[in-house]
Amino acid sequence: MQASRRHAGGGSLHALSGGPRALTIVIFVPANPTVIGTLTVCALSIAGAIFVILELDRPFGGLIRISNAPLREALAQLGR
Repeated sequence: MQASRRHAGGGSLHALSGGPRALTIVIFVPANPTVIGTLTVCALSIAGAIFVILELDRPFGGLIRISNAPLREALAQLGR
């Protein structure tokens, strides 16, 4: 049985839409440690959100994995 492949385009598109807006604001602000730190935290936050969205698209593979044992147990119970 082959799993269907879903695309997480809507979620990642929404997460990426804030980047250009933040970049246009930063263009007019002088670079100081607070601005650089805030941009770094925002960039890591967006990258983390995209990573989680893409990882949740493949629950049985990738870096974050879930066990299929509970699903097999439920199917065994239903088959009785």
